[in-house]
Amino acid sequence: MPDRKPEGFISTGKENRDVDTMLQAFCATDQQLDLYIAPTNGSVNYQQIIESFCLPDSVRVHYTDGVIPYLLAQKVARKSCVVICCMDFPYTVGLTTLVEAFALGIPVICSRNPNFEMDIDKEEIGITVAYDDVEGWINAIHRIADHPEEAQKMGANARKLAEKRFNLEIFSREIAESLLEISKMSPKKRTFA
Repeated sequence: MPDRKPEGFISTGKENRDVDTMLQAFCATDQQLDLYIAPTNGSVNYQQIIESFCLPDSVRVHYTDGVIPYLLAQKVARKSCVVICCMDFPYTVGLTTLVEAFALGIPVICSRNPNFEMDIDKEEIGITVAYDDVEGWINAIHRIADHPEEAQKMGANARKLAEKRFNLEIFSREIAESLLEISKMSPKKRTFA
């Protein structure tokens, strides 16, 4: 997306987001953050957590009502970096947001989730930060903001990764292989109909 003029950071997503750590980090910087999140999800009351902060003007919260992927993708496409600050859960929290950033060629700052099948740091597509590490988040935010050429390179690497490893052809082949494997399984061993 060569003609876009990126501006600031964005966080989207609806479940198991660590808004406390993220907001502590952004409040300690002067960087612009747009946070799109539902007021609540499951047992987590994001609005209550957010309202406990005295947010600077550089941090803007937009409460979403339901899933609005196309509208959010348009907003994400105008940003310099996608931030995915997640709680420590044993699954791929944030994966949808991560793959969207890849497709748009935007670097990420992401909680270091061991359940992702790619290594964000090794692939040079963004920066990972340990769970609950406010100082690590502050450092990552400054690194992206202070080194736009490096961030742009990370975004280009992310787009290449999306085209090479996370595309429809590979996805379709993996589904076909899984279905073939299931079809060969004895009906007695299946845990589904």
